[in-house]
Amino acid sequence: MELLPKTRNSDRFLPVLGWLYTAPFRPYIQEETGQFNTLHVTGETGAGKSSTLSLTWQLLGMNGEPMSVDDTKFSLITAFASSRSVPIWFDEYKPGDMKDWQLDTFHNLLRKSTRGGVETRGNADKSTTEYHLNAPLMVSGEQAVQGAAEERRSIQTRFRDDVKDPGSETRRAFAKLTGTAYEADGETRYPSGYDLQQHAYAYYQFVARQDEDTVTEQWHRSGEYVRDLLETHGVRGVDDTPLQGIQTIHFGISMYARFGTELGAAELPSNDEIDAALLYIAEQFGDDGDRKSHLDRFLELTSRAASAEYIEEDQHYTVVKAGTPEEEVALKLPLVFDAVSKYARDYGLDGEDMLNTASDYKERIKEAAEKPGTYVNAASQYTTGLNRCVRIDSRRAAETIGFDPSAFGGNPRVDDGGGSAEAAAADGGAEQPPHEADETDAQAGETDTADEPEGSATQRVRDAVRTDYGPGADVSVAAVAGALDMDPDTAAIALDDVASDTSLLERTPERDGADYERL
Repeated sequence: MELLPKTRNSDRFLPVLGWLYTAPFRPYIQEETGQFNTLHVTGETGAGKSSTLSLTWQLLGMNGEPMSVDDTKFSLITAFASSRSVPIWFDEYKPGDMKDWQLDTFHNLLRKSTRGGVETRGNADKSTTEYHLNAPLMVSGEQAVQGAAEERRSIQTRFRDDVKDPGSETRRAFAKLTGTAYEADGETRYPSGYDLQQHAYAYYQFVARQDEDTVTEQWHRSGEYVRDLLETHGVRGVDDTPLQGIQTIHFGISMYARFGTELGAAELPSNDEIDAALLYIAEQFGDDGDRKSHLDRFLELTSRAASAEYIEEDQHYTVVKAGTPEEEVALKLPLVFDAVSKYARDYGLDGEDMLNTASDYKERIKEAAEKPGTYVNAASQYTTGLNRCVRIDSRRAAETIGFDPSAFGGNPRVDDGGGSAEAAAADGGAEQPPHEADETDAQAGETDTADEPEGSATQRVRDAVRTDYGPGADVSVAAVAGALDMDPDTAAIALDDVASDTSLLERTPERDGADYERL
């Protein structure tokens, strides 16, 4: 117990240790949250990925060769369904060496397994067999996992190769644990090593003794600890599945510490070492990290959908201050979301990991608009012809994510000091008419109604909701459209604007006969 965390750099290995000691609790975590993160270990050849994971696999009772990521689909399915708490290990993850269909098969199963999905296979007698993909999965290879959905569902740590340096403390600890020779004080030593299978017996007995209340309490305590840690260190932008991954690490390390204490272990990882490991993972997902957020991915998809003509100007979007350094793409979010979803379905982009509804993106957009320096200039701003829109800074979005302003007919210019339309034309772009300040230049994030034209659909609907519906009343698109003699599509968009920008309405998509409830 004391040697184990000393075998590698603590910030890179404690995420593995935390996930490992959480894996037998997957049924509890799955029931609590509906999902369970995978573990992905990368590193250069010779970094000790396979030897380390082989050791950790033995700690939970497994022995033998890992699975191959390019096995047949049926072999993969049976492996994914072979356990609910004992990890299954896949080694040699090399997307560049795999055929496209093999990589797609593995990734599809990987995504399904996070939520305990089911695969159905037909039998010769025309019956079917269901395979529940519940095994905790760890994957190793030289390359990081590919695909937005796979990235967000995985805890990724990269091993360094300095742990194998002769005479290093990490090499010595690994040798003592596994019973391999090492050099110390000018001589070769031959430790007896440990029977790692005995650890598995002892730990599973420990797991069996934990009641559900104890597990749930520790899980929630770990969640609070992680949120406080990220807040204290100013790490922003970590949410949903990535946040659960960090919580999983802390939970597992907590269980490891409890188990070790029961066995009399004294030299356990310090709080500083644990925090450093948690922050190492968190900073991959934070605003300054190298993994893209749901919003980043959505806007990249949006520009691709625009290039493929799935979204149209003056219906889904418009370009404001075109050709200037202040150029913005104004997006009608509900309509854009529907069009982008269709684009993703048509092109089979399952790995893009879109959220379920436009509303799921709105909170993220509002948060981004409140932060200085992001590509979201406004979460909800009046735009001529489209009413309320999200305003995206074309230049910033192009610089920070894979967003292509030209897909929308945009062409933001770098400010040369004048920022004029004439300067833009001199730089090779078409001269734009001079921009006149109006409602469209409202402060980013402004959501009051002063900039809406008198008699607009949104204003009429808002007034009707205020005067015709009392608190708790059901509000439907059909009823509002009929009362105001308004096109149903227009009424739907206006109600969506009212629900987004005020506290008058709450969406009730599962209630028959009512689209909203008056608050």
